[in-house]
Amino acid sequence: MLLSSYLREFPHPADSQATILFSTRSGAQVIIDHDSLARLKRGEPVEGAEALADIGLLVSDHDEERREVHGLIDEVNSLSPHLSVAVILGMHCNFACTYCYEGDLKGSFAMSAHTAEQLVRFLVKECQARGKNKICLDFYGGEPFLYVAQIKEISRRMQQAMAEMGGSYDFVLVSNGSLMRRQVVETLLPLGLSGIRLTVDGPAALHNTTRPLVGGGPSFAGIVANIKECAGLVALRVGGNYGRDTYARFPEMFAELEGAGLGPEVFESVRFFPVMQPDERFSPLGFHGGCSSVTENWLPQAAIFLREALWQHGYPQQADRPTPCMVDRDDAFTIYYDGTIYQCPALVGQEELASGDIWQGMTDYSQQYNRHNWRQHGECLDCVYLPLCFGGCRYMKYRADRTMDVDCKKSFLDATLEEFVCQDVRYLYEAG
Repeated sequence: MLLSSYLREFPHPADSQATILFSTRSGAQVIIDHDSLARLKRGEPVEGAEALADIGLLVSDHDEERREVHGLIDEVNSLSPHLSVAVILGMHCNFACTYCYEGDLKGSFAMSAHTAEQLVRFLVKECQARGKNKICLDFYGGEPFLYVAQIKEISRRMQQAMAEMGGSYDFVLVSNGSLMRRQVVETLLPLGLSGIRLTVDGPAALHNTTRPLVGGGPSFAGIVANIKECAGLVALRVGGNYGRDTYARFPEMFAELEGAGLGPEVFESVRFFPVMQPDERFSPLGFHGGCSSVTENWLPQAAIFLREALWQHGYPQQADRPTPCMVDRDDAFTIYYDGTIYQCPALVGQEELASGDIWQGMTDYSQQYNRHNWRQHGECLDCVYLPLCFGGCRYMKYRADRTMDVDCKKSFLDATLEEFVCQDVRYLYEAG
């Protein structure tokens, strides 16, 4: 057996006689003593080799492993049992976020009843044609809690249609949290609500600056009150958007949440993301503080800092594992309020990227979105980080130069992955 080509080796932070092996293919981590590692590199047998092979750290053939990794997205697409669709219900929002990527696309635009009916017909037809047994919708806005009546009607229809097929349906709301009332959430649960993703941009003073109400008022306190109302009722996932000048203040939020009686146990997950630079065509506020590439030199420090803060305050981390771009997934796409189809929620409204509609069906968007762009680059095909990157973020690359080429993550992963893995060892394995 051979050591996988998709391994990184890192020194153990507390044991000079041990090494951490991390698989970029599976996300598996193993602590191994130096002698055993040396024997593996010489091709000699060691105790536990079968277990290492089971999690992909040992392989029988490097060429076969390479072919398997290159076919990983195709395998994921063939095995996925459900459709995962983002639905933009409308563009009305009660927030005036400084970095909103929708910008002046927002307004009193909403999905009509006629379009909603066709949406259900289209999704059921797609589910049947693709042999799927489940549909998962992510309802976006604007602010989806402004469209509760539409959510209820679509969900009733989807539940009935999927039940008749012997399948299932559920949905998630992607919300700013200001209108998340317990009574409303309770009415949505029987219709398939499985989770709510909220955005909280750090402590109150910071959040109220970047995510104020439309009239300019603060929004943090109302969101916290709503979280308290709904805690334990539905899975709550928190995301926050940080910039170069704001990320260092994010940990202050934990004390404020804990002071309100909201500890880590309330949330299914908490994860922070860099603000992405909005398209200047849709950003009337002139915001210029977002990222246009994962290669920006301040991002590694910010990511390590925030991940450490989450660990310190008891929030479990999501494992680093293969995460193909939505563009490369056959079972994932976005439907705009007017019925137009796009391949990513961040790209809605950019007509040159429309890939069909719910009346005529989807077009072949392979060239339009440069699907599997990494296959065009030899350095990607041979990269140890390929399973963690697969070409990077199409939105960031399109914002940077209007192409859908690779937004390489190598420099970012070189600068962060070792510390990420060592954080896991310190907090998860040693503490446990």
